[in-house]
Amino acid sequence: SFPTRRSSDLTYTYDGQEKRPSVTVKVEGEYVDNSDLNITYTHNISAGTAKVVIVPDSWSNYTGRITKKFKIKRRKLSTKKLWVGNLTYSGRTKKPKVHFYFHDSVDGYVSRTLRKGKHYKLISKKRIKKIGRYKLKIRGKGNYRGKATIKFDVVPKNPKGIRLVRRNYKSIKIKWRKVKGASGYFVSYWSDRKNKSVKKYLKSCSYTIPCDYDYRASATVYSYKKVKGKKIKSNGRYYSNVVKPKGKPKVSISKG
Repeated sequence: SFPTRRSSDLTYTYDGQEKRPSVTVKVEGEYVDNSDLNITYTHNISAGTAKVVIVPDSWSNYTGRITKKFKIKRRKLSTKKLWVGNLTYSGRTKKPKVHFYFHDSVDGYVSRTLRKGKHYKLISKKRIKKIGRYKLKIRGKGNYRGKATIKFDVVPKNPKGIRLVRRNYKSIKIKWRKVKGASGYFVSYWSDRKNKSVKKYLKSCSYTIPCDYDYRASATVYSYKKVKGKKIKSNGRYYSNVVKPKGKPKVSISKG
């Protein structure tokens, strides 16, 4: 027969997946085949005390019941693995989404979105609305523990209406609409000829992009706003176009 109860110091850390520790039963020095057992797990996802209950099948030669407990610890929040994506200014108060990157037992490294009130509690109470840099201080709740600080920006809107105004065989010139509240603009592109990234801060809403060896000119255009001496850039908008061929194309035909 089985003993009525056994204790265990087996411990897991919460990752949102079921915890199903392997079961081995030994009676009088002999291993019991698991096909003769009914094994049930309870409370084995969330942090706390979980149980595995082992009962022999009715057709087996065993009687009794084993209950083993194991622990699922709350996962500690880590500042290095938490982030909030940059938020775009809209004139309204922002509610940032907190993402947590960690390793779980099934999918490997995953990103989980944490919910305020269920997974964490806000320590900082600053209103998130204006363009600038913010710190979100949180304390773990439920399946999470510990404190963490997450840095992120509320950024200006991207330039809109990027259009071609002139091109020749060396470059293209583009323009875009003015972004309300922006201090200026920032253009970034890769130069094959210089073999490096080129970055330019501008006050005007136009820029001439030199072509690369494939006769295409491409760049990402940002707006920025200066806040407390720091330039907060938008997420950027990409533009690409071909340059005008040099000279007239030459066409020849031959008898087939």
